Amino acid sequence: MMNKTIKHMDIKEFREQGFLQEANRLYFHPLGLALGRKTMINRFDEDYRFLSNFWLTPIVFERETYPSTEHAYQAAKTLDKEARMAIRGLNSPGKAKRAGMKVALRPEWEFIKNFFMLCFIRQKFQNPELKQKLIDTKDEELVEGNTWGDMYWGMVEKDGQWVGENMLGKMLMQVRYEITI
Repeated sequence: MMNKTIKHMDIKEFREQGFLQEANRLYFHPLGLALGRKTMINRFDEDYRFLSNFWLTPIVFERETYPSTEHAYQAAKTLDKEARMAIRGLNSPGKAKRAGMKVALRPEWEFIKNFFMLCFIRQKFQNPELKQKLIDTKDEELVEGNTWGDMYWGMVEKDGQWVGENMLGKMLMQVRYEITI
C-alpha cells in the first residue's frame, strides 16, 4: 500500500496554482451517488458514530495536531493563529464548533471550505480501523441526517422526504470510493 503525503500549501500557493476556482467542485463517481440505492445510513450515531466529524481522531493541519475533524475544520476557518490554538485546545468537538462560529472568517472561506473538509476526511480515514469501518458501509448511501436544520452538510427529514445537500455524506461516499478502488 502506498502512503500518501498531504503537502502543506498556503493560500497564496493554492491560488497561484489555480486551485481556488476548483476548490468547491467535487467529483463524485456515479456509483457513489444515491441513485437506485435501497439502503441508507441516515444518522451518524451509535454504530456509525465514527462517520461524524465529532469522532476523536488526530488530524494535522498547518503542522498542528487537532483532536478531531471538527476541531481542524473550525480552525481552518480563520487565519488568526491565537483563535486556531484556542480551538485546538478545546476539550470537545461541540465546543470547537461553537468557537468556530465566532471567529473572523478568512476571506476565501466560502470558496475553499469544501476543499478543507474533503482533505480532513481523507486524512481521518487513513486510520486503518476507521478505513475498514468506512469500507464496511459497503454501498449504502451515507446521509448526515440531523434535527438541527443543517441542510448544507447534512439533510433534514421533512414530510417523510430527506431534503438538503448532504455534502458531508457525499464526501464520505467519495472517500469510501477512493479507498476501495
